[in-house]
Amino acid sequence: MTASNQDWSAHFGIQNIPFGVASSSKHNTPQTVSRYGNSIIFLAELGESFLASVQLPQDVFLESTLNKFAALGGSVQQTVRGALQAMIKADSIPQHSIEDVSMVQMHLPVSVGDFTDFSCSEYHNLNASQAVTGRRGLPPTWGFIPPGYAGRCSSIAVSGSPVRRPKGQFWADAASAMKGENRSILYGPCKKMDYEMELGVIVGRPVPYGETMTAQEAENHIFGYVILNDWSARDIQTFEMIPLGPLNSKNSGTTMSPWVISPDAVAPFRGVSKTLFRNVAPNLVQSHDKVLAVDMKITVTRPMPEKEGEVVRDNTAEVMSRCNSSVMAWSFEQLIAYQSSAGCGLRSGDLLGIGTVSEEEDGTRGCLLEDNIPSLGRARGFVQDGETVELSGYCGEGVGFGDCRAQLLPASGDNVWTPINPSK
Repeated sequence: MTASNQDWSAHFGIQNIPFGVASSSKHNTPQTVSRYGNSIIFLAELGESFLASVQLPQDVFLESTLNKFAALGGSVQQTVRGALQAMIKADSIPQHSIEDVSMVQMHLPVSVGDFTDFSCSEYHNLNASQAVTGRRGLPPTWGFIPPGYAGRCSSIAVSGSPVRRPKGQFWADAASAMKGENRSILYGPCKKMDYEMELGVIVGRPVPYGETMTAQEAENHIFGYVILNDWSARDIQTFEMIPLGPLNSKNSGTTMSPWVISPDAVAPFRGVSKTLFRNVAPNLVQSHDKVLAVDMKITVTRPMPEKEGEVVRDNTAEVMSRCNSSVMAWSFEQLIAYQSSAGCGLRSGDLLGIGTVSEEEDGTRGCLLEDNIPSLGRARGFVQDGETVELSGYCGEGVGFGDCRAQLLPASGDNVWTPINPSK
């Protein structure tokens, strides 16, 4: 797994107290942890007095995922966070329960049974339309429902896990194909691998099959928030978008940050939205106009060159974008309410992504698809093999998400492109 070179301790002050899953040489099975600065706290080791104070059995914290803990609801998580904060202030955390962050292995925090990725930035929708079709436009349902598609859970991995470049079919010349001119098709490694800077929400208390909820009620079903990088093979995506939308182009990898940040931790950093839709269906009406405001950043690092067996360190890290999640047109509560509106039910650990976070100005776009539009971007190209993409998010003093990081590996097998000539 690739390691971050940055110290993220400032993201995890006493105001935060997130939840995650970790193991180590001392704790050899994945289990529930929290974080304060660079100290990882193994909750099952806190003793009977702590467990009694939060009225939970020890085995909840020995689970290999947070799903069971998440299902208990927000009041339980509030109690646990409050008890941890009190122990930290009193300097009463048992030393045997603490390990330095450098000594632990983080794991995927939840087992995701269903993953829906939405697209809630007007700027991203306009720019993506221009990049793919040559015309700026919004979906015909824009403003009525949040557009989304069902993602694949099997390729969701925790920060630090590599992502492999996928293979698939795509137009040899997409611009000509869109005009009906040159419809030649190639099969082989994706040539336009992209990142997408997103936030995700994890469902806590489940919603039974057949039941629905409003956006106001959805607040009680949020376990917490994570950063997502929903990797996208743009050339394959363009080929398969019509008529049913993306499939394999979005299934090669979704990277998730290891720490679930609670609603209470981010509550002080909610801001009044200028872009949120308000004239919406009754089930999507919120009780307030506030949305999650997270300062997000994308950094891409090239592989360090080797010279005479030694690594030559140079300035290879490039900040690609900075933007704030408050520009999104739909809130997480609205996404949960809309997802439940068909009566499908929601399970603890279900993941909903808010889509690429993009603003209007240059240097504020959350994916390379937008940056490579000639009239808008820097024509940087797409992610190259060996490059590491690192996303981060910060709310304010003591409350951040840490990093969401993955290195792109070459496609497996032969890296050749084969012409495909379909015949009936």
